[in-house]
Amino acid sequence: MTVDPTVYTIPPSVSFLDSLAFGILSQCNSDQFYLNNVQIFLPNRRACRSLADAFLRQNKGNALLAPRMIPIGEFDEELLFSEEGLFAADSQFLPPAVNDLERRLVLTRLILETERQRLGEMPSPAIGAGLAQALITFLDHVQTEQLSFDNLSGLVEGDYAAHWQITLDFLKVVTEKWPNVLKVLRCVDPAIRRNLVLESQVNYWKKNPPSGPIFVAGSTGSIPATATLLKCVSTLPTGAVVLPGFDTTLTQEQIENLSPTHPQIGMCRLLSFLCIGPSDVRPWVGSSRSLCPEARVKLIRAASRPAETKFPFVKDDLKKALSNVRILACPGP
Repeated sequence: MTVDPTVYTIPPSVSFLDSLAFGILSQCNSDQFYLNNVQIFLPNRRACRSLADAFLRQNKGNALLAPRMIPIGEFDEELLFSEEGLFAADSQFLPPAVNDLERRLVLTRLILETERQRLGEMPSPAIGAGLAQALITFLDHVQTEQLSFDNLSGLVEGDYAAHWQITLDFLKVVTEKWPNVLKVLRCVDPAIRRNLVLESQVNYWKKNPPSGPIFVAGSTGSIPATATLLKCVSTLPTGAVVLPGFDTTLTQEQIENLSPTHPQIGMCRLLSFLCIGPSDVRPWVGSSRSLCPEARVKLIRAASRPAETKFPFVKDDLKKALSNVRILACPGP
């Protein structure tokens, strides 16, 4: 049976973490052990610390059993799934991630050998180390997006093909030589390890849904493996995704005209991946004190709308939106 995704949003006019804590606390029904069964996935460790403070504020400083808060963006296996799920049984079957320092040193050596063969002389270790870090960044991006190097040779045609061949020869360090090193080490790159872990956790939850409430809050699923995790959580019987400040008034026409840098584009792509629309996103139950008037939120939305779409904004609303707003002229950046 297919389960519709459960997706909420917290408006930008209120504190996201305080509203999240307030809403979860309102579900406790005086059960002091309720929070102990709650899992909350957040973008990073800083968000976890801030949410812990928000729970204390919403509980008026009284002690409470905090929910389990996991920083999904800053991948840490021991912290992620150390108590249940994949890492209770199956983690030993996945290859370990290569050590970061070892990866940089080995790639530096491979680059120095490659350049010595091409140029006839050995470049300085500093140059090799810098190129190695650039290749690591490139490798992490490709693996994070779950892409491959299969079609590299056909990316450039015509006049630039000869110059591109020089680049291809250099990239053989990561496309041919580095995979052989990983086979010898019996390791995988960190991004591959993360993808495998998240994929395995999703498969585990599909077979063994968690009994307690589980939320993914503040993440927009910009990484494909994370988006798959969000999709899984949103369809669990006790799961939900909570988006930060999603504009539920967007129309399909406006979504299609959003630029790649628009603040709503990531969440719109996530909804498309979940096969739902803006009207399917529910308002989060429970909110903290409003930080700005609703008219200001409307003004920000109007200012960021695509030029191809129209958004009526009357003069009276503009006065309300800019009430208590001051202009500060800074002498420098």
